[in-house]
Amino acid sequence: MLGIIRERIIPGLKEIEGFAGIITLVDEETRRTRSVVLSETKEGAEEGERQYAAKREEIMRGMGGIVQSAHLYEAPIVEILAGVRA
Repeated sequence: MLGIIRERIIPGLKEIEGFAGIITLVDEETRRTRSVVLSETKEGAEEGERQYAAKREEIMRGMGGIVQSAHLYEAPIVEILAGVRA
């Protein structure tokens, strides 16, 4: 899944105006992932969802998984330390 996100999803997201980053979380025990896509604007987030909702579903089906939910949230606080990697 992580390879697919790096190779197929992120390059497409970078083409959307306002794309600001992505954070992907993985629980290796349950094999579940959750991604948070960051956009500079609400309009950018909505456009990203319009463009990638079907692609996300297709990729997950191809891997035998499902998308349980997709929601848009406002992020009133975002603080990322430069150069820090999880």
